[in-house]
Amino acid sequence: MAPASSSPAPSNTQNQAAPAFRSGNLVRLRSGGPLMTVKDIKGDQVDCFWTDVTGQINADSFPVDVLQMG
Repeated sequence: MAPASSSPAPSNTQNQAAPAFRSGNLVRLRSGGPLMTVKDIKGDQVDCFWTDVTGQINADSFPVDVLQMG
C-alpha cells in the first residue's frame, strides 16, 4: 500500500515546477532583459509591463517557463 501513497507525488512536483507568480511581482526573462512587473496571469501566460530606457511603458505576455523572479 505504500506505493499507492507515493503516486500523488508526481502531480505535486508538476505544480511546483511553475513559479507562483502573482500580480505585482517583479520578474525578468531567464535570458536577461529589463525588470518587469506582473500584471495578470492567464493560464501559462504572464502579462507583464516595464519601462524602457526612454521612459516608454511596454507590455507583453510571456510563457511562465521563460520568466524568473526578479
